Amino acid sequence: MKKGQISFDPVVLKKSEFIQPGTKDSHGQPVPHLFFTYCKVPVIYLLDDQQGIVLEFSNGSSSTIRGFTIDKENSHSIFNREGKIKEVYVHLNNETIL
Repeated sequence: MKKGQISFDPVVLKKSEFIQPGTKDSHGQPVPHLFFTYCKVPVIYLLDDQQGIVLEFSNGSSSTIRGFTIDKENSHSIFNREGKIKEVYVHLNNETIL
């Protein structure tokens, strides 16, 4: 967390920590993944060819964020367990992970 915003810094992750074969990417291909919950919201790291965050909302919509920091409004929604955000997908490419 930085300045009231959720921020992901994947520098400590290793490829060997990702589950194989993994969840499917946007093209339907299986990709390695790692997951945990943060304030009861599932956070899924996907090792694919993308970079950034996708927020999946409970109403079926989604929002793509360039970079690895969630804005204050959505971060506070997660902190307060409002149920507005269903899942957080953190996309990492192979160059990001050791």
